Amino acid sequence: MKTLLAILILFLCILACSNKNETTSIKDTTTSELPAPEIKGTLSNYHDYTGIEKDGKYVFLFFPALPRNDETVVSSIKELIYKLYDTKPKGKPVLEQRNETNLIKLSDSDSNFLSLLYKNDNGTVYSLVLWKE
Repeated sequence: MKTLLAILILFLCILACSNKNETTSIKDTTTSELPAPEIKGTLSNYHDYTGIEKDGKYVFLFFPALPRNDETVVSSIKELIYKLYDTKPKGKPVLEQRNETNLIKLSDSDSNFLSLLYKNDNGTVYSLVLWKE
């Protein structure tokens, strides 16, 4: 049920972004006003994903949801970081709390990458938000 809700929310966000410039003519629309293109792919663990980028943050949905397994979730995050930023985080993930929210932090020599997980009641991960600091 939460997966369906997440898909609906993602769809509404995309719809809201695309409708925001309805009254603007095509010649007046700049690239920055266009909705972000959808990102699609398959992880090496055979889970499909789809996502969008907004203000430097990426939101991904997984089909099927990632299993309740830390190693699988972390390797999936690392794979997404590599695909997006062309870098491989080093070291172990760190749990970081910000504003009473638990984030997963991975780092390379130059940057930190943060992930916020969204889970189903059974602990599987149906979505995550990923960004670089």
